[in-house]
Amino acid sequence: MPHSLNIAIVGAGPVGCLLARLLLNCPRLRVVIYEADTSPDSRGQGGTLDLHDGTGIAALKKAGLYDEFLRHARFDGEALLLCDKNLTGYLQFAKGVSDNSRGSPEIDRTVLRQLLLDSLPPDTIRWGHKLLNVSDGNVLHFAQGIEQGFDLVVGADGAWSRVRRFLTPERPSFCGIEGYAFLIPDAAQTAPKVYELVNRGSLYAYSDGKALMGQQLGDGSIQVSVYTTESQDDDALFSADDERRRHQIARQFSDWAPELLELLAPTSEYEMTRRIYTLPVGFRWLGHPAITLVGDAAHLMPPFAGEGVNLGFEDVMKLSDAIRGFINGGYSTVDEMLRVYEKDAFQRARRGQELSVGVMQDMFFTPGAPRTSIERWMIRHVRYRIHPWAFPPQGSIESSSFSGDKKAVFTVSDEEKASPSATEPVYDGDQYLGQAPTEEELSTLRKVAGPVSGSGYWLCTVEFAERASYYGCTWVFQNFIQYPLPPGGNGAGASAPGSEKPAGALGQGLQVSSALTLLFKFLAYCIPIFGGWLADTRLGRYKTICIGVVICGVSHIIMVVGAIPSILQAGHGMAPFIVSLLILALGAGIFKPNISPTVMEQVTFKHPYIKTLKSGERVIVHPETTIQRLTLTFYALINVGAFFGLATSYAAKRVGYWLAFLLPGIIYFLMPIILALVYKKTIKTPPQGNILGDTLRVIKLAIQQNGFRKFGSEAYFDSVKPSELARKGIASYKGKPISWNDGFVDDVRRTLVACQIFLFYPLYYLNNGGIGSITNSQAGSMTTKGAPNDLVSNFNPLTIIIASPILNYGLYPLLRKHRIEFGPIKRITLGFILAALSCVVGALLQWRVYETSPCGYYATECDIGNGVSPLSVWAQIPMYVLQALSELFAVVSGYELSFSRSPKSMRALVVALFLFMNAVSSAISQAVVPALADPHLIWPFVGTAVPGVLLAGVFYWMYRDLDKETFLREDSDSQQEILSEKDKN
Repeated sequence: MPHSLNIAIVGAGPVGCLLARLLLNCPRLRVVIYEADTSPDSRGQGGTLDLHDGTGIAALKKAGLYDEFLRHARFDGEALLLCDKNLTGYLQFAKGVSDNSRGSPEIDRTVLRQLLLDSLPPDTIRWGHKLLNVSDGNVLHFAQGIEQGFDLVVGADGAWSRVRRFLTPERPSFCGIEGYAFLIPDAAQTAPKVYELVNRGSLYAYSDGKALMGQQLGDGSIQVSVYTTESQDDDALFSADDERRRHQIARQFSDWAPELLELLAPTSEYEMTRRIYTLPVGFRWLGHPAITLVGDAAHLMPPFAGEGVNLGFEDVMKLSDAIRGFINGGYSTVDEMLRVYEKDAFQRARRGQELSVGVMQDMFFTPGAPRTSIERWMIRHVRYRIHPWAFPPQGSIESSSFSGDKKAVFTVSDEEKASPSATEPVYDGDQYLGQAPTEEELSTLRKVAGPVSGSGYWLCTVEFAERASYYGCTWVFQNFIQYPLPPGGNGAGASAPGSEKPAGALGQGLQVSSALTLLFKFLAYCIPIFGGWLADTRLGRYKTICIGVVICGVSHIIMVVGAIPSILQAGHGMAPFIVSLLILALGAGIFKPNISPTVMEQVTFKHPYIKTLKSGERVIVHPETTIQRLTLTFYALINVGAFFGLATSYAAKRVGYWLAFLLPGIIYFLMPIILALVYKKTIKTPPQGNILGDTLRVIKLAIQQNGFRKFGSEAYFDSVKPSELARKGIASYKGKPISWNDGFVDDVRRTLVACQIFLFYPLYYLNNGGIGSITNSQAGSMTTKGAPNDLVSNFNPLTIIIASPILNYGLYPLLRKHRIEFGPIKRITLGFILAALSCVVGALLQWRVYETSPCGYYATECDIGNGVSPLSVWAQIPMYVLQALSELFAVVSGYELSFSRSPKSMRALVVALFLFMNAVSSAISQAVVPALADPHLIWPFVGTAVPGVLLAGVFYWMYRDLDKETFLREDSDSQQEILSEKDKN
């Protein structure tokens, strides 16, 4: 029975393009290629390719492209010289002639790819589609928020394939060889001696675990590659100074023949650094019913045997035959078709990998090579091209080590699977960033911040606008509710000129005022749990942010209308205010948990890497440092917005509440404009379904296995890892297969530890802002000399605005320079202590107010004389400065932990749980509001400060070791990916 197929090919390299070409004009078949590069010219495509008659050439003939290929191929490119450092030749082919048909013509990789691109219909390739992950149902998720499902997904996305990550935790391992490549343009004119030596073909010189190679390209340039197995040469290889690099490389090759050293001529143009990686010999993946791999994604191997592209072309030639067979009814299911293809592919790939790894062993890891290994090298090639039994085996290729004195890393430990090994490259998608640091480098090199997507800072301005409107309104809520319309005022809430009385409108008193503001705060920080759940499981964070923006916009309109003077004077201001208050809490609760993880996700690299500055200093670009800097910027802009309360305080005091509520509304409507402008550039995480269900199942099963003793410890959750359950004979939970992997269990443990840390924050918030409106009420009992009593509280955001860049560009870099580790646990502990000290200052101030007020210990409602203490309201400044500094350490680090210790698919919910601690604090405050009365207002300060200091010590003792853990794990992106993907590059 005929079938139809909707096929996605990921990767528009030569292999992916050839597959699309082979499937062209096949009936009942739709093929689309997704490519992360924005255009065919986004990056270089490498040197020349040697295509073989039975594989690469055969595939091009099958695709009807052989004649076009011959127009670009170079048979004279078959000239070859293999020699040692003294230019002693061990294998040489003379330069061919144009009609030579020996079977292995050369073609530039760039030319071949363009030939294949030109053979496809223009709408076949979707450029600029960076794949983030694959989810259940063969759905592809791209960085710009697009999702698309397919009947068949083919991963042709190269060495660091994201499709392969979905199928297997296996990843490429470093072979122990590193180097760099560059071009000598117009070599015949600029480097005639090199041109003559390469002889319009290829030169390979090996000695002492090093290699110099030259390849003639079709445009007259020569590509030079330099390789070494000596890791101590990293400084030279990755120096930012090309001249310094060439000089140091020349010193490494100082005993090589002068003719070979011409390859390092100063006329060359630097191109790229390289490290050689491979998948294990015999690598295979568990079959998936609708996803497979081709090319380097399926069988990455060292490039020294020239078999990679030929095997890839053979892959797609055979896969296209299988797909056509399925379309014509030759197979009953896609799964059956893929099993046939993969069985053959695994066998072919193993032979190619054995050859490539063996050749690398012969020339780089055999003492005395090439003299001592040339015979074995030649036999490997002959056996591979004729038949395995044509010559006796030369010894098996071990995937863990090589013979001789050198050893290449071919195994990946469990620890390395959790984060890159010391020799692994760090990539942002397909973009190479640098090499991962060693343990020694992590402890000795300075850490610096890395790149952030431009949209990350624009989203910070969105938070600024939202918080400016939010705090601009909430800053005046206390007086608006507590105090009546001032006598002699203008009827809009403003005080009479020269009056010490605060602005007011509703006249409901301190307890009602505290109750309503605490209710608002409770809702604004409780609703985020719903907002986080909605984003993570249903809508995605960006859409949820936009919904929150609309809801808050409605609230601002109602609030302004309810503050019109005629409504306040008629005594009808309470109802619209409460409605707007509730709507604002709903909108802010939906918006708030999603904006910070969206901002932090614009930091797209997840692992530290080495970078050499222009000064020559080698530094570690670290995600923790980058996110710390971005979060401080984010929090500083929150407080730039909060500083808008200064304007609204004066607007209420001088003009009235209609203006105090209108100004934040005007700022607020900047948000939809900015969100629309950055929509396309923002990296968006799609909703992942109810991953919360698996999280709860892991926790429940862990409790069933272990009880509550040592809950949350690492060993506690090891018992529910699938690898451990399998040893116990457990393969299902409540009749269903185990749907998580070991990495997901680690993520759950990390998330629970973060949530345990959050439990310390309610007491911190009580210290940081006082209970209820006690600090604002304290200011109302002090001398203001015409200033609004809530004005001084603006020193909190002002301090944050000033201190944030000092921390970002002064203190933290200074600590890193002197290798002083100041991790999030230490920062949070310091923040807790500073908050407690602010309450000590508050208690002392309240005592002085009582001592100096005309009404003594009944100062809050005093009407004797001017009704206030002679103590200046500006004496509260140290209290607010301490609170602000505590936030920069405790709250900013809390945001970092909520992001870094949670799975990507639960980040909004975990941030919501962090914000929920504000709600818990508000609930506690609400419970003690009746006690907020004279003459006992000193004790709320003392009652939080003392346990705050004690709890800071307990907190540090319990969690001090977390500063040593990996800051950020690149976890599963979706529910289906959790089932198969633990390790990410």
